[in-house]
Amino acid sequence: DPTNDTPAKRQALFDTYTALGQTPSLTVYNRTWSHTFQFPARDESNMTVTSWQLTIPTTEYSNQDKTPTEQWRVSIALKQEQFLTHGSLIDVQREPILHW
Repeated sequence: DPTNDTPAKRQALFDTYTALGQTPSLTVYNRTWSHTFQFPARDESNMTVTSWQLTIPTTEYSNQDKTPTEQWRVSIALKQEQFLTHGSLIDVQREPILHW
């Protein structure tokens, strides 16, 4: 419910899932390749973290010698895909948003 979405409720959900040891996964894929990345869990050394963050170098999902020929897609899953969403990955350094 978008009208019930608040920063405090987001933080409560984050705290609940991390307390249960659950973190989301991000899958980057196209027609011929797929790889899943797991977000790091919160532990004693990073208890002040208030969101899941993941940095993936471009080299993890693309070959630098080739021009992209396919659209990259992503899916984010939490709780064994009970919560699942999909989207497009745009690498603006390699593939500008607008092609003229």
